[in-house]
Amino acid sequence: MCNPNAKASAHLVIHLDGTATQLAPFNRVAWHAGKSVWKRRSNCNSFSIGIELTNPGPLTKLANGKFADCNGRSVPASQVAMLAHKLDKGAQKPWMIYPAVQISAAVDIAKAICQTYGIAEIAGHDDIAPTRKRDPGPAFAMDPFVSRVLGRK
Repeated sequence: MCNPNAKASAHLVIHLDGTATQLAPFNRVAWHAGKSVWKRRSNCNSFSIGIELTNPGPLTKLANGKFADCNGRSVPASQVAMLAHKLDKGAQKPWMIYPAVQISAAVDIAKAICQTYGIAEIAGHDDIAPTRKRDPGPAFAMDPFVSRVLGRK
């Protein structure tokens, strides 16, 4: 999102330490979803608020047994889980675990947004653009997150 040529943006970014940065006002379209569909409605950018969680996604296991993100930065093994993405037919890959402080911040922020704007549904990029996007991925517990935000059991 730092590259203007990418034509990608979001309303908010929640960082690993739980801090959040607002990149666009909620009443403006942000280009976080791209070509997307949610419940037969296309162009999710035009009717959604995009929240990005800092996380490198699937990692690479190096020959020395360590893990690295797509930029070659090391990720400690204590922050890695071997998981299968729901779209990848059971193949397990190393994924960086979302820190509890980041999830807690995301819950609080999403609750406030949903209450303020009457939002009753939450979806991940892998739900609205499954042929192109893999985030938030299997390390993000979407069902419990939605339950916490929307107060569902």
